[in-house]
Amino acid sequence: MVTAEPDSFSWCQMNVMWNDIRFSLRLLRKSPAFLVTAVLSLALGIGATTTVFSAFRAVFLRPLPYTDPDRLVEITKPGPDGRASSATLADVVFWRQFSHSFERIGTYGFYKPMTLTGGAEPANVVGRVIEKDLFPTLQTHAMLGRVFEPADFEDGNPRGILLSYKVWQQDFQEDRGVTGRRVTLDNDSYTVIGVMPEEFHYPSEFTNVWVANRDGAIDPRTTARGVVARLKPGISAQAAQAELERMRPALAQQYPEAKRNFRIQLDVLGERDAAKYHAAFLMLCGAAAMLVLIACLNVANLVIARSVAREGEFAVRSALGAARRRLIRQVMVESSVLAALGGSLGAMLSFAGNRALVAWLPARYAIARLSETRVDLMVLAFALGLTTLTAVLFGLGPAIVLSRRTDTRNASRIRWRGALVVSEIALSLTLLIGAGLLIRSFVALSNVDPGFRRDHVLTMMVPASSQVTKDKPGLIRRLTDILEHAANIPGVASAGLATAIPMGMVNVSLNISLPEYPGEEVQANYKAVSRDYFNAMGIPLKAGRMLNARDDANAPLVALVNEAFARRFWPGKSALGRRIGTGPNPATVVGVIADTHSYLLNLPPAPEFYCPIQQLLGPSIGAMLVARTHGDPASIAAALRTAIHQAYPDQPVSDIKTMEARVADSLAEPRLYTVLLGIFAGVALVLTAVGIYGVISYAVSHRTREFGIRMALGARRSDVLRIVMRGGLALIAIGCAAGIGGAWALKRYIESLLFEVKTGDPTAFIAAPVALIFIAAAACYLPARRATSVDPNAALRQE
Repeated sequence: MVTAEPDSFSWCQMNVMWNDIRFSLRLLRKSPAFLVTAVLSLALGIGATTTVFSAFRAVFLRPLPYTDPDRLVEITKPGPDGRASSATLADVVFWRQFSHSFERIGTYGFYKPMTLTGGAEPANVVGRVIEKDLFPTLQTHAMLGRVFEPADFEDGNPRGILLSYKVWQQDFQEDRGVTGRRVTLDNDSYTVIGVMPEEFHYPSEFTNVWVANRDGAIDPRTTARGVVARLKPGISAQAAQAELERMRPALAQQYPEAKRNFRIQLDVLGERDAAKYHAAFLMLCGAAAMLVLIACLNVANLVIARSVAREGEFAVRSALGAARRRLIRQVMVESSVLAALGGSLGAMLSFAGNRALVAWLPARYAIARLSETRVDLMVLAFALGLTTLTAVLFGLGPAIVLSRRTDTRNASRIRWRGALVVSEIALSLTLLIGAGLLIRSFVALSNVDPGFRRDHVLTMMVPASSQVTKDKPGLIRRLTDILEHAANIPGVASAGLATAIPMGMVNVSLNISLPEYPGEEVQANYKAVSRDYFNAMGIPLKAGRMLNARDDANAPLVALVNEAFARRFWPGKSALGRRIGTGPNPATVVGVIADTHSYLLNLPPAPEFYCPIQQLLGPSIGAMLVARTHGDPASIAAALRTAIHQAYPDQPVSDIKTMEARVADSLAEPRLYTVLLGIFAGVALVLTAVGIYGVISYAVSHRTREFGIRMALGARRSDVLRIVMRGGLALIAIGCAAGIGGAWALKRYIESLLFEVKTGDPTAFIAAPVALIFIAAAACYLPARRATSVDPNAALRQE
């Protein structure tokens, strides 16, 4: 008796398996329509699911880059109107002294545009001034070098600066010897002490550099700070919130009567910023899950349909002696090959989708950790496993039936395929209705009047260094001189300056006093502007007068308010002549201008007041230059930059964009959700149409002899067409009813994403089913039309 060596046996198995794979590839190559449809179905399901769920895990589930991040909380002080407001140093001192919930409390200042030199070339960066307790509270470490130590906050020691990973990568070419290098930040000398990890951006995605605060506070009750605290072990965020609320009355006593109407809000670090995106990402995750399910159902339909066409092949192979196990293995290998091809393409689509998802959102949104999202291997593995299991399971069933040498063309198989198609139709219609609602919402949002003329306007940031900011008259002279140079450039119709513009990155809000509200402070947006700003922006005057040349630094303070300000604080009364401020030198309202949307079109205009830039109320980080042009605004960008640099070689400019681009950026988030859901719905519709076509084609081929008999007995072609269409339309009707019910049940999950559109919008709930019925009916008609061309003689000769 001769036995095979183990190695020889393994080699034989591998050889047989390789032969099966080659045979499967040859068979699949002979059915290109089946191959392409099945592979694309799998790939689209894998790509969409992996992209969306990877982003969801990155934003909401991935741990923050700190020690015990679930113990970190942020503390703010919303006012009576609910708008977020920062705490003060006095608050922090109070909490450190009397609270028992926190292990440590850290603080930081507001962001500030700065000019950094010492790298490859001067760069505009966003800096944060931090206090000594911030990094010990976060318990994070530098990637290179070190973080701040107590000595860095003391006068007399060299000033240190921490670089973000992005600045280190772009401006210092990833030089690992950068620590110890001398750089200049707004004309002050600093030493690079470290580089932070790539995922560290606290307190926001915009932060590029960190510097230590060495300036004392004149009045701790008015010095605002961002606050992050670390809870003691065993203390929950809810317990800490309750303690702060109990302490609030005692804390309020430290403030004047007008500033005591506040509450204290505590949020787990990262949750407040991510919460506004939670509903949108859940919607996208649900849509991706529906799409992958539709893809799996479609592949199942294709595999079952193909099994019918292979009855003859399996019968011949069985007659030639092929064992049942051998036939089943062959089908399983084919399903595995199909899954491997779909999985490979799906993985590539997921990498491309990940990059597109990040690129579609502009920097202004800075969704926490989305920019660092990568294709999540766990999600990819799950998607690959699910689709592979689908392909294998739905290949195994037909293989077992075929290997038994029985007729696969039976009513139960038709019912099975009909149930799969009904499920596809229901899921597709749910996605279509959701996409229709978002499209309606996006159109409504796009048609919102922003309150200014967006055409032919170029904007750019003219930041001010810390040295220039300290010299207020010098800053005004510099900005005025830059404005004159800009207005004299050929092609510029008018030019203006503003410390903040609509749809810009900067928005200044002030607490002000009004005589009509004694003992109370109100909050409003504030802008210092040049007199030609409103003309350049195309913002109309509604009452009173515009600013003029007489409103200079030596004139009485004047202000303009928008209509929202007048409605809010002086309802039903004229705003002209009223005062802003209750001190010895209040500003007089001389005009009312039209409302503008300061940040997003889906938010109502906020109360705003404007003062002449010559009467700037305080230090400024610079101004935005606005130029209205006769032609293409982008064409004068280079000339503007050159004119500014010729006048002031040390003056950087940044954030150069047209107003049309800024408005488009403000629509980027709803556009992203609309486009993604629209793509998912479109792909689902195509897959569903393919599934319907396959089912009806299968039914027609199964009933060929029946149709031949009917036509031989006198049935007309229209009768056969009606019979086939009736069966297909019945499936469509059942699927549409289920889809409408599913969309109605899930509509509340999309409500927060809609603008001026109700979740039960009849247009979406009518248009989507009509579109699906039209496409599905066309998919039914093609095989039904083929049934009418059956030759009765040929049909009767079958079997």
